[in-house]
Amino acid sequence: MPSPPLDPAAIASRYDERVDVYVEHWAPLLHRGSLPVFDALGPAAVRSVLEVGAGTGRLLRELAARFPGARITGLDRSRGMLARAAGLPRVRGDASRLPFAAGAFDLVLSAFMLFHVPDPAEALAEAHRVLAPGGRVASITWGEDELSPAEAMWNVCLEEHGAPDAPGLRTSQHELVDTPEAMHGLLAGAGFGEVRTWREPFGHRPDPETFFTLNRRLGGQARRFEAMPADAQAACLAAGRERLASLAPADFEVRYEAVMAVGRRG
Repeated sequence: MPSPPLDPAAIASRYDERVDVYVEHWAPLLHRGSLPVFDALGPAAVRSVLEVGAGTGRLLRELAARFPGARITGLDRSRGMLARAAGLPRVRGDASRLPFAAGAFDLVLSAFMLFHVPDPAEALAEAHRVLAPGGRVASITWGEDELSPAEAMWNVCLEEHGAPDAPGLRTSQHELVDTPEAMHGLLAGAGFGEVRTWREPFGHRPDPETFFTLNRRLGGQARRFEAMPADAQAACLAAGRERLASLAPADFEVRYEAVMAVGRRG
């Protein structure tokens, strides 16, 4: 059976509901995972920047620091996320139909969001449209990750307490953008030249309480947990806390891989 199509409005609504845990626990991780693409862009003169999927604005501040004097604009579909970017230039909008004139920007960035749009090729074509000649696009997506012992143990708890496969809303399609080869093809297909793609490993070691917060509030495991009856949730969480108490701090470390991609409009 084919997977259901992504619903960007529903995905944005889910971010609205979870903005607090995102700001505290997830945004700092994504900020750290994005830094290598900034280093690759270098100090070239940039007058205007658009971040597509700007969320709470953490990277908008990084962009302002990296490109002093540039006009920085953030775009996102989530009202709740944009509300946390107060004081920063931001627009609510759709990555596949950018509300900007052709050639309006020198740099377009999308960090950990391209897998949330129904058609990544369409979103990259829009990035190409709003870039001035010679402008650059930069993207970061998830590659492979290595399951930590804590995650493996938590998965067993979910299975034992009857958690269904991730139900309801389909929030991503990583398989379209999770390798350098896939991203190279998408950027070239959208008309970009001088395309460079590569992998960047990085790690994250949450403490146990942060681990449980993330796995109950964000991502596919959270949707599985939320789909369980309240009594099963309580039993699963109690079992998980008991089992994971035996683990060392290093057993909570997740080894991620980010796929970096940059290209230039001719």
